[in-house]
Amino acid sequence: MPIFRGTLSTPIRRLAGEIDQTLTGFIHGQALVCLILAVYYGTALSLVSLESALALGLLIGVLAIVPVAGVATGFALSVGLAALQ
Repeated sequence: MPIFRGTLSTPIRRLAGEIDQTLTGFIHGQALVCLILAVYYGTALSLVSLESALALGLLIGVLAIVPVAGVATGFALSVGLAALQ
């Protein structure tokens, strides 16, 4: 049994489709940014000869989905590993 009948059904379906497309685009874009950051951080940390640089770069890239927490955690981990090395 449909919740909305008649004339409201078409605009609601159209708006739901637009919302779906917008959110899908945002998620894909965010995933691409995280992938680029993971490669960037992994490469940069490898260039400074940090042990486990690729794994750390991947972790920072995944954590970048939460902007401030990802950068802060990645910075703290990188500095901590560099100090121990």
